Amino acid sequence: MNFYSSNSFNQLYFNMLQNAFYSPKKFSDSRTGKVKDLGRTVYQIKNDTFRLCFLKERDINPFFAFAEFSWILEGSNKLKPLEYFISTYSRFSDDGKTLNGAYGFRLRKFFHFDQINKAIEILKNDSNSRRVVLTMFSPHDLTINSKDIPCNTTIYLKIRNKKFDITILNRSNDLYLGVPYNVFVFYLLQVYIAKSINCEIGIQTHYTDSLHLYEKHLSNVENIIKYNSLDKIIQIEKSYDFVDNGDYINIDHNNVIKHTFSSMNESIYKELFILFSNYKINKKVSLDIMPNNLLEYMIYNWFNKRQAIENPQKNKLEYEGINMTTTDIGILKNLKYKKPEKAIEQLNIISQKYLSKINDFKALIQDNNQNSIFKMDITDNKKFLYLMSLVVVIESMSSEIYDRELREKLMQNIREICNELDINLDDVFYFSKYENEIINIFTQQNLAPNR
Repeated sequence: MNFYSSNSFNQLYFNMLQNAFYSPKKFSDSRTGKVKDLGRTVYQIKNDTFRLCFLKERDINPFFAFAEFSWILEGSNKLKPLEYFISTYSRFSDDGKTLNGAYGFRLRKFFHFDQINKAIEILKNDSNSRRVVLTMFSPHDLTINSKDIPCNTTIYLKIRNKKFDITILNRSNDLYLGVPYNVFVFYLLQVYIAKSINCEIGIQTHYTDSLHLYEKHLSNVENIIKYNSLDKIIQIEKSYDFVDNGDYINIDHNNVIKHTFSSMNESIYKELFILFSNYKINKKVSLDIMPNNLLEYMIYNWFNKRQAIENPQKNKLEYEGINMTTTDIGILKNLKYKKPEKAIEQLNIISQKYLSKINDFKALIQDNNQNSIFKMDITDNKKFLYLMSLVVVIESMSSEIYDRELREKLMQNIREICNELDINLDDVFYFSKYENEIINIFTQQNLAPNR
């Protein structure tokens, strides 16, 4: 039995892929190609509000992921709503119109009553109930030869320690294709039911009787391992604001599966679907802002992989998935893309961390203090460390950003940061001549402990 548990789905999924790739288990024949059966596996996710895969080289379709949940929640079994987002999805349909194993249809209509609503009713009346079991597999599935037999067969719902847990049983789980989408849609189902019974989110657990990796996906997984690491994943999670994807349960799901996106209420999700709709028509999109959060980061990477971004020079970034460092220098360089309030939070952390190095920083300018033109009172240690940090931020602009429009947009962010911290931007430029020495001090060890 394999067991994985994490507060980060992306960290957990990367570990699962690594272990599968390096597993000594042999490939064997199956109806859909040679496969490595990794056996019974349990994986749990806690305290992660994002739960979308952003790993480099595993660019799942975020638009499809959201739409699939809407499709499930609406109880649909129609092919068209999903085919709009993945044009080859018809390969899972027996008749070109419907999907036999559609989870939402199975949960809300197939057995002639709504299992989700009934589960909510029971848990509202009895928070100690251990009888709430949702079924997606039917005995009839044993008698038919369908392209779409439910892989996730059963869901257990329980309230433990005043938190709502969900456990999904799975007969056969494709690690590369299936796991990222399964985790996301069942997390949203967990959020939806938890809100309906006025309960906090607990643990999401998946038990699969056969976690497997197909030989045809082996090179894809090898690339994921090549271009990612746990350190890089952690750094991306630190560098971009988290998005609480649980908010998606509140949108108008019928408009999503009907593709009437302009009729949706105003939200980031309406913008997301309209962006995809424009891409479907034009095969190009215009992205006017740099990623500030993980969802924007995913969307950028998805379009960038398809060479669909207009003015690619304007949006060109040295993305963390390949070149991200885990040093404070890497964090500082990334601050230029962050909203001012988030950047200042990070500057506060770094200034506290480097207080023990204040004399090293001041020694850089000791010989020039008398005749200098900078305005700052360098006896204010915290503000002086802010300034040293901003030198790294602004110098990364000149070395990494060549597009004038993008540079101006990011400079406006830096001006706002300086205004909030009462730092003169001219002083930052003045100290830029000490850039190399400042970076050397930031990369030294023996730092003040984090508080």
